[in-house]
Amino acid sequence: MNDICHISSISGQGAQMPFRELLEQRIREHVYRYPNAQCESNCVKVKLSGDGAKMTRSSNFILISFALLDSSEDVMSAKGNHKIAAARGSENYLMLKTCFKDVFLDVNNLVKEKKIEVDGKTINLDFFLGGIINFF
Repeated sequence: MNDICHISSISGQGAQMPFRELLEQRIREHVYRYPNAQCESNCVKVKLSGDGAKMTRSSNFILISFALLDSSEDVMSAKGNHKIAAARGSENYLMLKTCFKDVFLDVNNLVKEKKIEVDGKTINLDFFLGGIINFF
């Protein structure tokens, strides 16, 4: 299982997966499922979301996820939203900055590059934000 899943700890507060790897996998699956669906500009729209969730009276979690907007029938379902990271704690600047720094670094690098290489093909990326978390 460790060979196919690269999950790492977040400051003892949660877990994360490498965003770039997850995005590559999901784009690869999307292109396989919908070979004729890619737009003329070879661009994939990626929605990033973050939100807090109260699990118990005294326990809060923050979740970061993404969806491919081109997968129109899956984008509003659990099947189409892919978790990147989850951390236990309240929604505040210090918590977000500390726990999700690696995720934000990956996201910001991809936003700057505006593309990703998948199976030898360059795929252009267009990012959208959802939820309440501001990415740094």
